[in-house]
Amino acid sequence: DSNPALSADDMETYDFLSGGADFHPLDDDDDAFGTSRSEGDGGDDGADDDEDDEERIRQDLEEERKAQAIRDELDRRTGRGWTDDWSITEEDWFAGRKLDDLPDWSPELCSRMSLERVKVVDGGVPTLSALSSMPLPPSQALHPASGNPKPYTKHARRSIQKEIQAAVEATAADRVTKIMSLSSWEEKQDAVDELFESVEEEVRNSGSGRMSVLAAQPKFGDWVEASLERYLKNVAAKAGEGESGGEDAESSPVEDMSATPVFMDVLEKGEDGSEGFPRLVRPFQSHHKEGTGRMVEEWDLAANKATKRIMVRQCVRDIAQTLEEAGKEGSDNVLRRVYVKGNAGVGKSAALAAIVASARKSGQIVLYLPDGDRFRKLGKYVRPNNHREGDLYDLPVLAMEVCGHFLESHADDLEGMAIDAQEATQYLTPDELRKVTSQEGDDEADAADSISLVDLLKAGSESTSLSSGCYAAAIHSLMNQTEKPFVAVVDGFNCYFDHGHYFHEAYDPDVNKAIPFQKITLLKPLFEAMGVEKSETRKGLCRSVEAKPMKRGAIVVGTTESHSVARMFTDHLSDTMEAQQGDDGVKVVEVLPFSPVETEHIVANFEVTGVGRLRFDRGATVMNDQEVAYLRLVSGGNGQNLMDACII
Repeated sequence: DSNPALSADDMETYDFLSGGADFHPLDDDDDAFGTSRSEGDGGDDGADDDEDDEERIRQDLEEERKAQAIRDELDRRTGRGWTDDWSITEEDWFAGRKLDDLPDWSPELCSRMSLERVKVVDGGVPTLSALSSMPLPPSQALHPASGNPKPYTKHARRSIQKEIQAAVEATAADRVTKIMSLSSWEEKQDAVDELFESVEEEVRNSGSGRMSVLAAQPKFGDWVEASLERYLKNVAAKAGEGESGGEDAESSPVEDMSATPVFMDVLEKGEDGSEGFPRLVRPFQSHHKEGTGRMVEEWDLAANKATKRIMVRQCVRDIAQTLEEAGKEGSDNVLRRVYVKGNAGVGKSAALAAIVASARKSGQIVLYLPDGDRFRKLGKYVRPNNHREGDLYDLPVLAMEVCGHFLESHADDLEGMAIDAQEATQYLTPDELRKVTSQEGDDEADAADSISLVDLLKAGSESTSLSSGCYAAAIHSLMNQTEKPFVAVVDGFNCYFDHGHYFHEAYDPDVNKAIPFQKITLLKPLFEAMGVEKSETRKGLCRSVEAKPMKRGAIVVGTTESHSVARMFTDHLSDTMEAQQGDDGVKVVEVLPFSPVETEHIVANFEVTGVGRLRFDRGATVMNDQEVAYLRLVSGGNGQNLMDACII
């Protein structure tokens, strides 16, 4: 018999799969023809039925064996969807081990691959100048299905440009070197003309990447010509012959395409990372309510407390380039307003914190308000400001907090800077001025011509009755001076355009309408610098007003997607800011998801710093391409989702 008899194990398996030993596929009262099995003739027909049943059982078992083989193969893979390697067994439950019994993390547990992959900037934090010219890999563009195809279209166009640029440079590099060695200008010009005539055909026939597809495009010749022209300008600029290539000269697409991600370490030498947060990013810290983004959670969960790292990305470089230009002495007609947006969890708060650290490292004075959601709700109390015109209101407790943090971060930088006493009377009453100057120990306070900004902020940090006036006077002085660059960085800026939380009968006798935030003295100069305010109409949407930016420096604001802000307010704010893009307007920077190479370096950094299940991983994840691909898949390049996937 070609089909061997079924074994007892096969029958047991079949009984289990089919519902038990008493189950038989044909054990019905009647067969398909309506007659009872007991009424049959028996004999050979019964034997044939048994053979058919066994054949069907064999086929079912064979199918089950194939299905089990597939399941076993899937279980051997590393995807988290099939098995959970970190499930707690009964032996672990009853072993009686506690947290203290687990081994301590140490740098020796890190794999060599992760240690070699993670690069930290020399000196910890780069200056704005160094950051502006740093080659960095591009981020991942948003998918068109996100609802706005423009970013993806821009990414696709830029990708084509970079590929053609790389092909042009590879093709023309040797010939350009020879051209630069020619002695006369006429010889160089003739050689360049010949290069323009032949480079298109050479690139078309190079066969690299998508070149065969791109070469069929109608504008292929224009793309090649523009790339060659840009390359020649960069070469001439480096050699000191001719004009700079502009933005492309700072970081060419080819350099970005071949660049690897780097991290900055905001924890300065000598600081204790186990207590508090680095001085360079204060007052950025965890809060007992909701906190500022999720980046601080990574620092809290890391086993390595001797480092606080932030990945340097292209969006950070874009902001740094604007701040570098705006902070130069005598800079006119430059962008002084930056608007940062992006989806939830992509790293907006991390980008702003990196900019704050870099600006402070560069010697700029930075006012940092990292938690817009807390400022819009937890001001303790609000009171009318009866000294200044414009129906304004104070948040004394928050103003006192800001004065203290500002003075803590920049006491040395503010040394020697002062505000004219007559100018300070716009924000402080004569009685308040006497209190401020009396704290200086000046017996001739009434005759003082100026007030030190350090003394002004010190008085504001110690008294709620003086805090709002001292803060407003100090910020006014910094925004209108040209001695040092002044930068204001505000996270969660869209929170101030949602429904308000501060009410007062002086503003609305019925106490139905919330006070708009541009009437809060703590936030008024920031709204004026950005050139936008919240409308006092029923809808309360934002509207553009004349901007009053700082004379030397810039303001950077970012949105939050992790707090409760109505979508229409955030979208309308973004539309308003994007409408002001251009010369002497607003620079809009979008923080995009991590690219595959950025994801790999983030995962490696998680292992090096001891985050989540990678703490004792010993390189099993970073050396497993399937596992890294899985993490990239489940996170979608989103930093918050990636950290969650590496912890759970």
